[in-house]
Amino acid sequence: MFGKDHENFLSYLVLHAGLFLEGEIDTKFFVKPEDASQGKSSPYVFKLKKITLLGNVADSLLSAFSLNLQTPQLTQKFRKELVAIVKANSGNIPLKMYLYDPGTKYNIEFHSTKFKVAVTTEFVNALKRLGVQCTPVLK
Repeated sequence: MFGKDHENFLSYLVLHAGLFLEGEIDTKFFVKPEDASQGKSSPYVFKLKKITLLGNVADSLLSAFSLNLQTPQLTQKFRKELVAIVKANSGNIPLKMYLYDPGTKYNIEFHSTKFKVAVTTEFVNALKRLGVQCTPVLK
């Protein structure tokens, strides 16, 4: 990073800080049409647009987090384990659940008003161990 990029993002440049970088890949300079016809091309460069602390990315990019459940999964034990996982990962992201019944082929959507979650690797891994398919809902 050079010039204005360095000035703008200097506060984020800390050793071992987890960062989420947003930008675009573009050509470094313009190539004249006659040069392009001879096979010449411009190298590509990454232009940094925004830096966010990695811990804050979920709050800014996710509008919700959805769990996909099937009616055969629903047992008392499953329910207790799922509620324990959700309670242990309380956060700010709204929780949605989709319940699918293979017998009738109905799919019902639920929005949890009681629970909001923090989407972390541990949370997703715990859901996968329980056999729950989960999907982030992007803004």
